[in-house]
Amino acid sequence: MHPWFRTLTEEVRDRRLDVEGTVPAWLDGALVRNGPAHFETAAGRVNHWFDGLAMLRRFGFADGEVRYTNRFLRTAAYRSRVNGDVATTEFGTGPTSLLRRVGSLLMPTATDNANVTVARVAGRHVALTETPRMVAFDPERLVTFGERTFDDDLPGQWTAAHLERDRERAEQVGLTLRFGRESSYHVYRLPDGARSRTEIARIPVAEPAYVHSIGLTDRYAVVPAVPFTADPRRFLSPGVESFVDAFRWDGDRGTRFHLVDRADGSVETVTGPPFFFFHTVNAFERDGAAGREVVVDLVAFADASVVRALAFDRVEQGIRRATGELRRYRLPVGGGRVTSRPIADDVALPRTAPTVRRRPYRYAYAQRTGDGAATGLVKVDVTDGSETVWREHDCFAGEPVFVPRADASDDDGGDGRDGAGDERATEDDGVVLSVVLNRDRERSFLLVLDARTFGAEARAWLPHALPLGFHGEYLR
Repeated sequence: MHPWFRTLTEEVRDRRLDVEGTVPAWLDGALVRNGPAHFETAAGRVNHWFDGLAMLRRFGFADGEVRYTNRFLRTAAYRSRVNGDVATTEFGTGPTSLLRRVGSLLMPTATDNANVTVARVAGRHVALTETPRMVAFDPERLVTFGERTFDDDLPGQWTAAHLERDRERAEQVGLTLRFGRESSYHVYRLPDGARSRTEIARIPVAEPAYVHSIGLTDRYAVVPAVPFTADPRRFLSPGVESFVDAFRWDGDRGTRFHLVDRADGSVETVTGPPFFFFHTVNAFERDGAAGREVVVDLVAFADASVVRALAFDRVEQGIRRATGELRRYRLPVGGGRVTSRPIADDVALPRTAPTVRRRPYRYAYAQRTGDGAATGLVKVDVTDGSETVWREHDCFAGEPVFVPRADASDDDGGDGRDGAGDERATEDDGVVLSVVLNRDRERSFLLVLDARTFGAEARAWLPHALPLGFHGEYLR
């Protein structure tokens, strides 16, 4: 098994890492990442990579040093798993009891294995996954505090794992999915520091689609409902043991883009060709040749076979099919034809500079996938498709996180422009951070790239090989 997918049990606290090169002195915050790290049960390995136990990983920066802490989230799923059991339904692995399976799929006792990403929500740092159970933690020591709940009754048994933050409006926008006799999507807003979510819109749907992330513009929340859907009745069918088992691909349906007006909750739906996706990159509005349009950039796959490709029985054969295409979709407001164009091939885990969210931008940073022999990092100019790539032999890079230089202007004053009037001036004025596995040495290192040149400035070596993580945030 590739070291990226092996269980890691070792936890270390505040360890100073050996650094090759020079870490910029202005880096004075912490990169906190999340991802699966424990894959074993009494019956063997879990079925899917997405089902590993959540492990937080913290890289703290000060005076050119890097200090490292890693720690499992101490959740009910963790306590069950270390005893060899899977007590609740995970993404691709389920309990053997029919009663427990049905309850965990359709009731609020879904897994608290929050292994996807981290964010600051309702005044606390939390780990998130695709169930509504957010887990609060200390961002310095990574100690688990417990589940973070809300003072509202917003429905939903499943969620988009990623929240979209609007800095200007000081709020986050998210999505929950309700499965039942009357299924629905629920788009909501959560003001910074608040404990109650407010529903913006409810969208009835017969068979909810798998939605991992949404898009956000100044006016709209964009919900791409791909044709990978679940009839709620399938959760009770023989052979359906996990959440994803209930989903089916139907390429004849096309993809329905729901444009939710953030002000009045009205919904306009346009339909485009079928595709599958996990991650949006960015979204914004502009005047097109035929009128007002919403632009959504995302990483698209031809179909949902990538989900199966990341199951462990397929991972053992290589991960060559888990590659997507950075693609731009143009959604006409008021009706019309959805169009798209490719920007870059073989990408995953895309990010942008935080200052360009919801407006036209130039650079996207992503993992460069491909032949499976190694993964690198790529900086894509979305205006012309040109690329700058970092890659080394037998090195496997994870998600890139752009960090603007501390003295770069990242106060956009509400209009997305820095003091010089160039709205894209800080898009590559900083560094890109990524955790990389060197398979020859079977050790991971934190890579620091100059975001403009994509040249390596430093690498900080970890004491072990980290399993492949999902997402992280740089905290100042």
